[in-house]
Amino acid sequence: MKYKTAKFDIFHSGFPYSNELISIAKQFSNVFFDFCWIQQISFDLYKDILNLAIETLPSNKIFAFGGDNFIVECTYSSQKKTREMISEILYKKIKQQYFNFDEAVKFAEKILYLNPKEVYLK
Repeated sequence: MKYKTAKFDIFHSGFPYSNELISIAKQFSNVFFDFCWIQQISFDLYKDILNLAIETLPSNKIFAFGGDNFIVECTYSSQKKTREMISEILYKKIKQQYFNFDEAVKFAEKILYLNPKEVYLK
């Protein structure tokens, strides 16, 4: 409440308090939900949290990837796996008619590129 103009990028999906972070990010316009590192803990955890975040958060609050690696090859492989998991979740959302194809592509662009760009390059 005190720092209304500060932007809070909360790493690691708030793990193990991801559900609580979703509530906080939903409530405060300056709090962002960052998935960095979670894909390295568990692929299923990443997909479960992303599915919940899609259904509960505004799309501009989600940062889908951040590489917490010291080795560039690990960052590349983590990002590649993250893109695969995002595609899997968005495919399911299209089948459920939650998104159409174009909306899913725009959503992926936001969470992978546009949202972090908006926060960090402004």
